[in-house]
Amino acid sequence: MLTRLIKAMLPVGRRLARRMPRLANSAVGRASKAAVRELIYPTTQSTWRRSLPEPASKEQQESAVTQQEPTEKNRGSTVKKLFSDIVPKMTDPDSLADLKTPVISYHDDTECDVVMCCAFTGRHRLISQIIQESLSTDNVDVRWMLAGSTDEDEMFIRTLAESDNRIAGFTCQNRPLGRKWQTCVHAAVTHYESELYCIIGSDDIISRKLIESVMQRQRISKQSPGIEEFIPVLYCALEWLVWHTNSKSNLSPEIIRCSYQKKTAFQPLGAGRFYTREFLDSCNSRIFDSCLDRLLDDRGFELVLAQGGSVEYYSIEDGPLVSVKGEWGQLNSFSNFVTATTLVMDEYSFEGYSLLQRSLSQQTMDYLAKPSALDPQFNFSTISTGLENCTIPES
Repeated sequence: MLTRLIKAMLPVGRRLARRMPRLANSAVGRASKAAVRELIYPTTQSTWRRSLPEPASKEQQESAVTQQEPTEKNRGSTVKKLFSDIVPKMTDPDSLADLKTPVISYHDDTECDVVMCCAFTGRHRLISQIIQESLSTDNVDVRWMLAGSTDEDEMFIRTLAESDNRIAGFTCQNRPLGRKWQTCVHAAVTHYESELYCIIGSDDIISRKLIESVMQRQRISKQSPGIEEFIPVLYCALEWLVWHTNSKSNLSPEIIRCSYQKKTAFQPLGAGRFYTREFLDSCNSRIFDSCLDRLLDDRGFELVLAQGGSVEYYSIEDGPLVSVKGEWGQLNSFSNFVTATTLVMDEYSFEGYSLLQRSLSQQTMDYLAKPSALDPQFNFSTISTGLENCTIPES
């Protein structure tokens, strides 16, 4: 009954959060959101808990005590064993990675400028092009950490890693998605020594111009004496481009300029967030809630606010972040964008195409313009390695 009542009141709470962003990001607001998540998402909350050891029942505890009579000689060790049996040690959900494979990596040097972190399932052709775009940057050393879930994903990661040692990855359980993303970030921080760690979705293209722009800002900030406390710990976006393809539309492809309404925005876009290494070390790189399947971006930004960290926003003129929407399964589909009351969406095809030509590599532009490249990409049987039409450049 309480859960139904909270679900009914959820739209009201969201409207209040958009109108009062300061309250939403306060300690009371964050605690309220956490309580709502616990009630609304019971299945995802309990996913990892089922893998934890079950505490002993009262009958088992009494049986364990009566069956073992400790002598004076071994009393200490027996009591210790009884305590560990009756009260099992709780396991941190963030450590339950459930890795199917160890990290597949052939890199020789772990130092770099930016690490791209991506959790995915399928979409191999698109991810290949996303990787290729990021690796075409000038004067920025980019590496990749991929987290897949299927046997096809493992073969895809292995093929990429063997062709370019700047790419690494592993496979793990797909749910909860929060744990999959957290495992990806933890693996990236463990394997690479980098200035920045970028969160990127499996249908998001981060232009090479944007990577170069953010890295240049970071270098200038690090070289400026006396402003250490003002150096951003997070670079992120409030606006982005959507490249929408639809075989049933005469307007395909469409380029839409999206942004959050400034009066209601209390979280920046989740994709395209560049976290500094110093910030990730300060929070043990735990920027995702490992119990959740949705609302995954909240924890990282809330940690930045809690620490009083500086945030710097970039615009699409600094370098576009492109969300590619097509006819395949997506967590946030184009129809969700259209119906969202928190977004401002403007038709941007003419200006956007010119901007993308200046910001993306020619190969990425050719890929987006090719209709067959963005066919439905969730059918694993038709995707062997994802490298049929894309070649990763040699390092």
